Amino acid sequence: MRFVEGLSVRGKLILISTLTSICGLLLAGTAFVAFDRYRDRQSLVHDISALARLIADRSTAALTFEDPRSAAENLGSLRIKPSVTAACLYAADGSVFAEYRSPQGQPYRFPRREEAGHRFEQGHLILFEPVVLDGRRIGAVHVRASLRQLDALWWEYLLSSVLIVSFASLVAFGLSTRLQRLVSGPLAHLTATVRQIGAQGDYSLRATVVGGDELASLARSLNEMIAMVEAKSAAVQASEKRLRQIIDLVPHMIFVRDRAGLFLLANQAVADAFDTTVTAQLGRAQRAEVGEQERARLQADRKVTDGEEAHLVVEEPFLDARGSLRLLQTTRVPFLLPDGSKAVLGVAVDVTERKRAEDELRKYRDNLEDLVRDRTAELAVAKDRAESADRLKSAFLANMSHELRTPLNSIIGFSGVLLQGMAGPLNDEQKKQMGMVCGSAEHLLDLINDVLDISKIEAGQLTLSSETLDVRASLTKAVRSATVLANRKGIALELEIAPEVGTITSDRRRVEQIVLNLLGNAVKFTERGTVRVGCALQGELVAIRVVDTGIGIKEEDLDKLFRPFRQVDIGTTRQYEGTGLGLSISRKLAELLGGSIAVQSEWGKGSTFTVLLPSRRKTA
Repeated sequence: MRFVEGLSVRGKLILISTLTSICGLLLAGTAFVAFDRYRDRQSLVHDISALARLIADRSTAALTFEDPRSAAENLGSLRIKPSVTAACLYAADGSVFAEYRSPQGQPYRFPRREEAGHRFEQGHLILFEPVVLDGRRIGAVHVRASLRQLDALWWEYLLSSVLIVSFASLVAFGLSTRLQRLVSGPLAHLTATVRQIGAQGDYSLRATVVGGDELASLARSLNEMIAMVEAKSAAVQASEKRLRQIIDLVPHMIFVRDRAGLFLLANQAVADAFDTTVTAQLGRAQRAEVGEQERARLQADRKVTDGEEAHLVVEEPFLDARGSLRLLQTTRVPFLLPDGSKAVLGVAVDVTERKRAEDELRKYRDNLEDLVRDRTAELAVAKDRAESADRLKSAFLANMSHELRTPLNSIIGFSGVLLQGMAGPLNDEQKKQMGMVCGSAEHLLDLINDVLDISKIEAGQLTLSSETLDVRASLTKAVRSATVLANRKGIALELEIAPEVGTITSDRRRVEQIVLNLLGNAVKFTERGTVRVGCALQGELVAIRVVDTGIGIKEEDLDKLFRPFRQVDIGTTRQYEGTGLGLSISRKLAELLGGSIAVQSEWGKGSTFTVLLPSRRKTA
């Protein structure tokens, strides 16, 4: 690219026209050779396909009567096509029934039979043609043809194209060398005219206009531009005056200083700060005496002029002519003077009031942070107290549950003794009343056990065991336990366990407790239909699903299901009893076992609870 940029217009015109001609010829030649190669290949495919179809038609009798010799004679007719190196006839089962190999061909292993079609592979045409009799495929013909003759023909085309392109390129170069003068001559004249005007500053010179093309139009435009320069000069002076007025109206100090700190340009704000005029301030330094502040300003200016900083923003103190100390935020950028030397263009903004406001805001923020820190500490103490109270509550519930279970066990035991008649016979009414007492006591014991479990879980005192658990046996046991309640309501219980489900390592009692809780809820909230328990493997997890056709759960109530002591308000709480602990305990137990519980439900159509448990529980 640098070589091209260094050429003259004449050289560039010759190069462009020659390269354009060569590229066009190369593109045309390439397209011609590529098209001929494509056409030759398609012609070969057409010829070989016709031969293959002919052999396929003639080989139906040989395949039907299993005559390999006749089939081989049919394939032998391919020797009229020297490009065919190998061919074979496949039977209906895909085996090679007969084959043909050219004497000049290389060793070739016939491939497996494929569908009808062709492809080019490693310099050969591979073609398959089916043998069809009465609409039924009874075999296939495979032909392998060499592309060597086509390649030789292609190289001849390519050599011819190269010779033609080379000759045409020489002709194009000669014509470009002769015809470029029509463009380079007028351009050379325009260039010489512009250089003379630039060197002498003589705007009376004009370019000669020859002809009526774009170059003539360029010469006329150049002459018009030269005529407009003097008029533009006056306009520039007027524009500079207006710009000067605008700069003076800016309330911030705008200035240009040289390396010595002398003002080369200043607006009215600078003059007001020094209690002087703009004209009087030009050529003067910022201060008559040189102090630390002035040395810092000069050092900042030289960083910009020396190229160390391309954009420097500094906050610096400034004592104005009235003796007021102000804080300026000064932005400095390099500024190139007409003589080529470097100066500094600066804009100084008075930020005294803003800094004062920022200091006040910083003090307020520090006070606010101290207040937030104190409140955070108080909240942390309150949180610790609440957690301590929650632990005491859990411990109290656990102790009370133990105390309540002892008399309840006695009530259940003695009620059973009375019902069995061991203390004397009971009449029917007495048996009925004692049965109610025993049932209520057992129900109360279940509630106390739930409270004890949730208390142990929340207090972190629940101990889990690890043992080999037969999932099939545990699920069968759980379904058998729920059968009595299901039969009482006329609900069918179904159990489906995938064959691959075997044993897992977990806590058997807690796994059965989870399944019983879900089964109890499914039966309780199902008035008619079916409750189905399914189990299958899901990767390395065991998935247990409890599906019912009960009342279902509304979407807005799903997030309340697993909260302790909470029941979904479905408008039927008087009909269905419970404390709202079963699902909460089940989820916490599943999580302690390394698994999870999920629910899907549709109001009025039923619910599906899915328990995922690892096949081997991780122990701490």
